[in-house]
Amino acid sequence: MPGKTSDEVANEQKRQILVRNEQRKLRASFGNTLAGGIISVGSAGPVVAWFAGTISVIPIVGVLCWFFLGVVIHLLAMDFVEGMELS
Repeated sequence: MPGKTSDEVANEQKRQILVRNEQRKLRASFGNTLAGGIISVGSAGPVVAWFAGTISVIPIVGVLCWFFLGVVIHLLAMDFVEGMELS
C-alpha cells in the first residue's frame, strides 16, 4: 500500500483542524446557552417574581451572584472560541 501524497496529508490536516474548530464552537455554544439559562433563572426570575407580587423583596445578593456567574461563563465561552485554529 503506497504512502499518502502531500496533498492527501495536507487535506487530512485541514480536515482535523476543521473538526477541532467545530468541536470548540459546539462547546462554546453549550457554555453560552448555560450562561443564558443561569442569567435568566437566577437573575430575571426573582425580578419577574417581584413584579408579579409572589415575593416582597428581591434577593439582590443572589441576583447579582447568579448574574455575575452567567457573565463569567459567557466570557469563558467567548475565550474558548477565540482559540480556534486557522486552516
